[in-house]
Amino acid sequence: MSPTAILRHRIFAALLGIGILALLTSTAALVIGSLTRTPSPQAASSIPKTTRTLDVSSLLTSMLQNHGHLSKQGLRELERPYITFIGDTLSPSDDKLTGTLEVIIPPGVPPFLTFGGKPVFNCAGPSCVPYSKFANDTIDASMLVTNAGVNFELHEPIKLSSLYNASILGVHEFPVTIPLKGYAGQYPQDRYTANVSLGLAFPSGMKPSFETGIHREVRTLQAGTVSNTYDVRTSPSPATYQNLVSNARDTFALNISRNWYDEFFVFCVALIPTLFALLFLHLLFFSRQGRGTGPYFEHFTEALIVAILSVLPLRAVLVPGDISGLTRVDLTLAVGLVLIVAVSAGKYAGEIWSRSHPTLLHGEHEEEPPLEQELIPAAVAAPE
Repeated sequence: MSPTAILRHRIFAALLGIGILALLTSTAALVIGSLTRTPSPQAASSIPKTTRTLDVSSLLTSMLQNHGHLSKQGLRELERPYITFIGDTLSPSDDKLTGTLEVIIPPGVPPFLTFGGKPVFNCAGPSCVPYSKFANDTIDASMLVTNAGVNFELHEPIKLSSLYNASILGVHEFPVTIPLKGYAGQYPQDRYTANVSLGLAFPSGMKPSFETGIHREVRTLQAGTVSNTYDVRTSPSPATYQNLVSNARDTFALNISRNWYDEFFVFCVALIPTLFALLFLHLLFFSRQGRGTGPYFEHFTEALIVAILSVLPLRAVLVPGDISGLTRVDLTLAVGLVLIVAVSAGKYAGEIWSRSHPTLLHGEHEEEPPLEQELIPAAVAAPE
């Protein structure tokens, strides 16, 4: 075997080895990343930055543990309004994000509301009730989505008389589906973006102002369950961004993409046909110029390819069509697929590397039996 042939064989072996290493590494990264996945700290942002949305569950738990009493911090949290958008489901095909617009007007807010210096609520009883002339006034919860292909605007009025009809803590929830600017064709490097503005507008003339001071409303954008599958980054827009809902900074930048290990794995698995094309290129056009690999190994490789083809349709059978993202079934199938490819390509790479050993340059060749002799039993091939 000439030095050129040896070099060519070893280049093919090295390329197959790199492909196998990439497959094994990406699979390991995907499994580890999926088992240890946690939402990014940037999956939720609030304005003001030092605040956070009111956690009703934690608040109630604290009240129970302290026999109905709250700490000073807990009381201060009840003296300001909250508006939050919480993501739930991303639909890449539609470029839409479904979620919940949550508005909380805690019971600590009404005692501070005045109009013309007079109170808006009568708080003499166990709960605050608006005076009759203010009962039909409304708080406007607004949401505006821009830079998302199409603009979207939502206004949900909340009557003062019905603030605490459904919840003693003044919790109001509205289902919302917002548009996003999507790049689904770039999968697995697809990303989805939008600017989201949130705001609460109290009836004109009522004070205090909830845009500044200790009662300033808290605006929050949360990824919610979307962050269980995607890498979600939220951040308040720069101060130079045009304010769209109020005079305060009220706009968030939303960016949704896939985790790096998801992208790495999808690309590596997508390159499996290329890996086998490389294997067949050497098997069909170059191996016969040297010692070859023998018909048995060719049949062995074909069997492995058939095994791969039998694995690929299983995902459609085992995973319901309405479940998106990489599931644990996908991980199980991926491990099996990668191992099949690693075994077949690894065996072939080892064969062509060992068959191109430099000692072959000195004429130390083993004669490969002809195909006919391999297929005919020895008793027939060499009769007495």
